[in-house]
Amino acid sequence: MAVNVEPGLQNDDIREYGETMRLPADKADYMRMSVAEKVRCYPFDTKGTDSAFAMVKAYFETVGLSTDFSSVYEEAKLLTDYYEEHKSEEFIQERAEQIKEKMNMLGIDAGKISECPVDVLSKVFNYGDMEYFAGIKMFNRVIDKLGVNMAHQERYEVFDRIYEEGMQAKKDEYKRNSR
Repeated sequence: MAVNVEPGLQNDDIREYGETMRLPADKADYMRMSVAEKVRCYPFDTKGTDSAFAMVKAYFETVGLSTDFSSVYEEAKLLTDYYEEHKSEEFIQERAEQIKEKMNMLGIDAGKISECPVDVLSKVFNYGDMEYFAGIKMFNRVIDKLGVNMAHQERYEVFDRIYEEGMQAKKDEYKRNSR
């Protein structure tokens, strides 16, 4: 028997991965599940991670697991951290593919990326509002995908120039639009 994770949540709301993953009605079965399997059972895509605590608590109450704050919090944190990391990786993977395609369309030789004009690279990478550390992670992923042999220091310097150019362009655009 599968159980719902919160009042009003239907089993049809639970995410599907090939076959429907449902939270087991038995706490022992739940405890044997991997974090990835558990995450697939909770509807984070539709309900968001903000409701994780309530969903975990409701489920724990249903199967007889401890519902003290610490137990529920630790499980909810474990699940949301895993979910958010997975979503972040998916986003970076998508962006890396898009950047790789842009570089191919513009004829940018990956091996000579450090020689390419910074303003062009800034448009190719288009960091927008991306935070610095997410940007460098994405930059490294693209460089790795392209098979570019670049020392860590050089990677950092190239990324830093691209990121700074993008931020300056964004500031300039903001100034033009606020006049």
